[in-house]
Order: sequence, then C-alpha cells, then structure tokens
Amino acid sequence: GITLAQGDQSIKSAIASGACFSPTSLGVAANALSGGKALNTPVGQLIVASAVIDDMIGLIILSMLEVLVLDDPPLVSYFIPIISA
Repeated sequence: GITLAQGDQSIKSAIASGACFSPTSLGVAANALSGGKALNTPVGQLIVASAVIDDMIGLIILSMLEVLVLDDPPLVSYFIPIISA
C-alpha cells in the first residue's frame, strides 16, 4: 500500500515498509486490552502471546533488511539474522 502510493513497485521496498511498521503490535494490543480490562483473561493472554511472536518475526525481518538491499548476497547471509535471533 505505502510503497505503491509512492510509485515504487519493487518487492524490496514493500518488505522494508512492512518491516518498519510490524514491531508495534504488542504495545497496541496491551494498551487496548488493559483499557477494556481484558488483559488478564485467557483470550487477552492469547492475544499478547501472538503479538510477542509477531513482534519477534517483525524484528527478524527488520534485521534482514541489510541483506535484502544487496544486489547478489550469498545464501548464508539470509540465515545469519535468523540464527542470531
């Protein structure tokens, strides 16, 4: 969406835009659940757990941006951020 609005059609730009906005789900979910007094319910804990997993995946993708901007990176470069996480 954002990259298309800017006129850029590359997949690298789309991944970079998505990775920049992804690690915010835990803060938003925790704030919304605590406001509705549902944070300590089983459903609230499930939402928080899934938000943590989502944030971890987002941070791994964000750390892989350095590899994605290279023209022809070696295959092992893609696995270094995953292993180090």
